[in-house]
Amino acid sequence: MRLSGAVLRLAERSLRFEYDAGGVTPQSGFMGTGWRTLPQLVTACISYPSKYEFADGRKGLIRAGDTALVPPGLHHCLGKSTRQAGVSRWSHVSYLLFGSLDPFRFVDLPSFVSGPDSERIGALNAELVEVSARAGAEGLGLADLARKQALGWSLLETVLKHARERPESARMAAGVERLAGTLEFLNAHFAEPLRLDELARRAHLSPSRFHAVFKAVLGVSPQAYWTALRLRRAQEELLRGSRSVKEIAAAVGMRDPFHFSRAFKAAFGQSPQAYRATVRRSLI
Repeated sequence: MRLSGAVLRLAERSLRFEYDAGGVTPQSGFMGTGWRTLPQLVTACISYPSKYEFADGRKGLIRAGDTALVPPGLHHCLGKSTRQAGVSRWSHVSYLLFGSLDPFRFVDLPSFVSGPDSERIGALNAELVEVSARAGAEGLGLADLARKQALGWSLLETVLKHARERPESARMAAGVERLAGTLEFLNAHFAEPLRLDELARRAHLSPSRFHAVFKAVLGVSPQAYWTALRLRRAQEELLRGSRSVKEIAAAVGMRDPFHFSRAFKAAFGQSPQAYRATVRRSLI
């Protein structure tokens, strides 16, 4: 897949890779993730027949040996459809523009990948697990850091071979370029009070014009984007960390735990406590 020049300029300027979680996980009997929403790209190369259902209406079967692909933020359910024992080689990874913008908004991903590229994704996921395990045991050396990044970019390259660029991506990317300074500032200061005048100044626009341009480019208001960024960071904390919900709420700038819990449930259909308890058990 060839991306438009505007999208490539964004990627060259600011795209980064983060490895969040992964595993080579044996599975036996029937099992399923339940409905969940994750802030990362999910790739799961599975050696057993499975089924998938996405909130955008897609659903179907995945053959043994295929790789399920779930873009960030998509409400979904994956389920093993046989008692046959098998293994899932999976990873949850983030690719971000300006620290917060999901680059998969520019492309459409298939529900799964088959053939040699599926096996390649599985092998990349398995090696990411190995490199990360070494880092946890011994500390990350420079060579391991380089290898981890190389694996992440190879994973993205393989996934994007099966993606299609959306017709509006070039127009959207040009708009995002105009908002680059604003997005970088939001990412660095997401836990602070939102200052619309400061964001507008960084985009060289009046506050009213900035609000209109931001919504036209990203489809949401600056306030909604800022709230979604905070909740994404809260998701990551709930999945990986051990801090209390009250501590997480404060860390993302939502100091009223009740308001935070209400906003989180409105976005993801579960309270923060329930999300932590149920989604952690479904990490495949």
